[in-house]
Amino acid sequence: MLKTEDNPDGLPIEVFDGFRKGVADNRPQLYLDVPTGPFYGFNR
Repeated sequence: MLKTEDNPDGLPIEVFDGFRKGVADNRPQLYLDVPTGPFYGFNR
């Protein structure tokens, strides 16, 4: 999933840093925020 030389279409590390920060700062809120998008099919 991470963008590297071998995976140029991956996500930048900042995306994952945001998830780590969300878990450290307020895990319950992160669990509410993640399913609400904007991810493919989040509203299904």
